[in-house]
Amino acid sequence: MSRSIAVLVLACSLLGSASLAGAQFSLPLPDLGGIVKQKTGIPTGTPTQTPAPGTKTFAAPTTFRNADRRFEFVIPAGWLQESGDVQSEQGAVFQKSDRSISFTFHMTQMVPSFPAPASVAASLRQANEEMQIKKLLAAKRRDGGVKAPGTPRVIGWEVTESEKGSGGFQRIIWQCYDQDNYYFNFMTATEPAKFRAARAEMQQIINSITFK
Repeated sequence: MSRSIAVLVLACSLLGSASLAGAQFSLPLPDLGGIVKQKTGIPTGTPTQTPAPGTKTFAAPTTFRNADRRFEFVIPAGWLQESGDVQSEQGAVFQKSDRSISFTFHMTQMVPSFPAPASVAASLRQANEEMQIKKLLAAKRRDGGVKAPGTPRVIGWEVTESEKGSGGFQRIIWQCYDQDNYYFNFMTATEPAKFRAARAEMQQIINSITFK
């Protein structure tokens, strides 16, 4: 009866997030899907080599690192890697063992002329308007890492969807660009009926993402 939530969530990212990142521009965009970092007791995790996707759940919080773009995140105990490769631009899919929550990410390099700062500003402006019409529960600017004193390595914005704006799945999404105009989409998702119970764990994963 139940389909993999991650597959459905990836479909959602093709539909919902593009409007956030690209609505103000006519440029072709990827499938768009602080730092203001909250102190929520995120576990530091255990550094690890990227395991092969499979059905084995993690016995402890596990840190995954992308060596090329220099970011990392922590997946809680009781989760598994469903598919993908943390080192690839196509990213990876993680799920809680009961398939109630998923975490996905992907990235792509934009052309050098793509106006990343303007995209972030326009996307956050649109997100704030979507809060006014109750499509989003929260929206904020979120930058990360340190390229040089006073200069973040990535610039971006984070949103939390409401049930009204979810299109079937409620998501917490951080979208950002780095200094090489790479676009990143980090997303946790669950069904609206499970969102209240799942929200803290979803936010914990999103908060754990750091750029070095």
